[in-house]
Amino acid sequence: MLKFAPYYRFSANLIKVGDSIDYPTYNLIKMQCKSNKIPDLVEYLKERKQGLVVNFKLLELPITTNGLAALFANLKTASDIEKFAQKYGLLGRVEEKYNNEFYRTYGRSAFEPLELWFEEINKVRKLMSLYKAICKRRKGYEESEIEGNLLEFHYIEDRVWIYWKGDYEKEDPELPWSTHCLLTCDEEDFKEAFNFDEGVSAWVLAKSIENALEGGMTISFSDIIFTNKSNIGFRISEVHKTQSLLAVIYYDLLRLITDNQEVSLCPICGLPFEPVKRQEYCTAACRQAAYRRRKKP
Repeated sequence: MLKFAPYYRFSANLIKVGDSIDYPTYNLIKMQCKSNKIPDLVEYLKERKQGLVVNFKLLELPITTNGLAALFANLKTASDIEKFAQKYGLLGRVEEKYNNEFYRTYGRSAFEPLELWFEEINKVRKLMSLYKAICKRRKGYEESEIEGNLLEFHYIEDRVWIYWKGDYEKEDPELPWSTHCLLTCDEEDFKEAFNFDEGVSAWVLAKSIENALEGGMTISFSDIIFTNKSNIGFRISEVHKTQSLLAVIYYDLLRLITDNQEVSLCPICGLPFEPVKRQEYCTAACRQAAYRRRKKP
């Protein structure tokens, strides 16, 4: 059971460098930067260029969480992100500065860079696309969409190093460790799986969601249910609690996978979505684009 339990939740708007910010919001952003060891607020906002800021418009609670991961993965533009943030609020992800490097963690935020949103959207898209590729493989598709299209397998020193496609080139050769590797293993590690790339993909899905939820969710109990059906006379009902919208999104992604929900890829934009009945396109805009293509002479 998931309990999205903020005491209150505010809407958010998109701003860019040069836009005016009211004093209460500016003061909250300043406090956020100070607590996360970012000394120069003005320079930080200039560097980030665009972002979402809280606007103090209270949102109605509770917020429906089912299907949130698919909605999030389908955000394509800054305007889409702003509409989503106006309806659901900020992600609850902050940047912390340490040794002149920025690290991201869960926390109460008043400002979130737009690039942070796009990075998280891209992560959820990759995981949903990987899940879809595994489903297709299990249904008998011989050609794998996993290796080469979603994941890269690099064979180094008798081991396999797994990366998202394109991430291997981002590695810094001067560092003695990998910053982008998802998994390093031996082919024997997944010999019990249907095939090797399926075993790797299962691990990538599970570990990526685990890492994404770390620090963003707690497990508590919602009730003690007394019943004769239990050997001890009662049952503890557990609940997962979070105040972070991003944690809710990853928890919903976990629900989608564990419940074996259907995921489709839009034939126009290629983005994953949860289809309703026989839905073929992710949005009305993509459906219109397909119609125009068919009408072209």
